[in-house]
Amino acid sequence: AAPRGGGPPPPAVKHSQWVADRLLLKQHFLPSTGEGILCDGGGHMLEGFITNLFIVTDDGEGGSQVVTAAVRDGVLPGVMRAIVIQACATLGVRLVEKAAHWSSHATWQEAFLTSSLRPLQPVKRVICAVPGLCGEQPWIVTLPWPRQESLTDRLRAECLHATCLGGEPTEISDASN
Repeated sequence: AAPRGGGPPPPAVKHSQWVADRLLLKQHFLPSTGEGILCDGGGHMLEGFITNLFIVTDDGEGGSQVVTAAVRDGVLPGVMRAIVIQACATLGVRLVEKAAHWSSHATWQEAFLTSSLRPLQPVKRVICAVPGLCGEQPWIVTLPWPRQESLTDRLRAECLHATCLGGEPTEISDASN
């Protein structure tokens, strides 16, 4: 994931112009970059081009918490985002809906992205290669992955359980009846 800033706030829906605007930013990615992260003008990391961003940090009490930008910050709610929020509640994991600031990167334990196409994808490295975008100097955060007993894996399992086992059985038939 590579942070990118600037531009107008994200819209309520992603439309073709929104996608076209973001494609211009992709030309600045390093070859290993799998997703771009949109930042606000204050250095807060909001969401990916096509994903929601979640960062696992220390909760200050010896445990972990999940941090993600709030919808009021301009991110799209996302179906998988809602499922992860519910999974946090089910597992008793503290969820903080506040955009993480890039300067807190030294405290990140794990990070993951969600979307309907990538239900829950761990992030192994965050690269800010552009001086001035995320501080005066470029930086890289390498997150330990795979990580034994990761919160990301626990949330992934809970999300899979919720999405695969949710809902009542239904009946289907062809249209000829």
